[in-house]
Amino acid sequence: MGLADGRENELFGFAGDGSFYTFQDDVWSAVQTDAMNVNALDGRAVNDLYAVGGDGGFFHFDGTRWTALDSGTTEPLRDLLVLPNGHVYVVGDHGTFFVYVP
Repeated sequence: MGLADGRENELFGFAGDGSFYTFQDDVWSAVQTDAMNVNALDGRAVNDLYAVGGDGGFFHFDGTRWTALDSGTTEPLRDLLVLPNGHVYVVGDHGTFFVYVP
């Protein structure tokens, strides 16, 4: 996944083992996380990313490390949208929907 604002030199994504990879300035870097089974990733910048996944997994990346956030559910979370104001809209199985305001 790349950032939508045209910074194609900043790429990022998850591997199945929970490793998070970033590509900046022609260099790949890996960060080990507790974020397993990630279904979606979105953010405003490479240092302000959110991810959702199985068992209600909801995570934030500050550019250095991933932090687990409380989603209030154990339902699998399927997708998210981070708005320019930082609000995060999340959807999941069985009608799960919430808005996270940092």
